[in-house]
Amino acid sequence: MKVHLRKRLQKKGKRISLYLEYYKGSRKSDEGKVLSIREYEHLGILLHNKPSTPLQKQENKEKIEELLESLEPKERLELVIKILPFILPKVDKIGHTYNEPFDAGFF
Repeated sequence: MKVHLRKRLQKKGKRISLYLEYYKGSRKSDEGKVLSIREYEHLGILLHNKPSTPLQKQENKEKIEELLESLEPKERLELVIKILPFILPKVDKIGHTYNEPFDAGFF
């Protein structure tokens, strides 16, 4: 089972609603089409779409922290893994630099 955090823009465009999508595999229909088995859980959390003030940014941060505390450990880990590329800078390669000691036991 896979868990995805999805967002949906509200009608007025000022807020984003968060929900979890559980992917539970797929099955074939009688006609031979592949049908996905999914369930959705709306979290009831509304975030500011494009926070412009420090207060709005702080509110978004607090709501995300509350969300992480309410999730099961497996769901929390999958969510953090998906958010990680947006938090950490992109790393193209990791290598040895000149004058840097190389520890072969590390690998």
